[in-house]
Amino acid sequence: MSKSIIENEKECFICKNPRVQKHHIYKSHKCRDIADKEGLWVWLCPDHHRQVHLDRKLDVAFMRLGQRKFEENHTRKEFREHFIKSYL
Repeated sequence: MSKSIIENEKECFICKNPRVQKHHIYKSHKCRDIADKEGLWVWLCPDHHRQVHLDRKLDVAFMRLGQRKFEENHTRKEFREHFIKSYL
């Protein structure tokens, strides 16, 4: 498992609860392996993990955050090559 480039602590990204699950920001099968390799995931507590899967705005907010972090070391063109489209 790669290290998240979004957070350093193993705690919920939203509420800091230590009881967490790994949330894959980019879920499609084509993108998931690349996202895992690049560290584009966060820890979420069970409540927030359920919430992000039910709340499109929160889901997109995580995709935007992931893209911004990716683009710190890569180009937008590279992001689009891996993840199909830009969220920014």
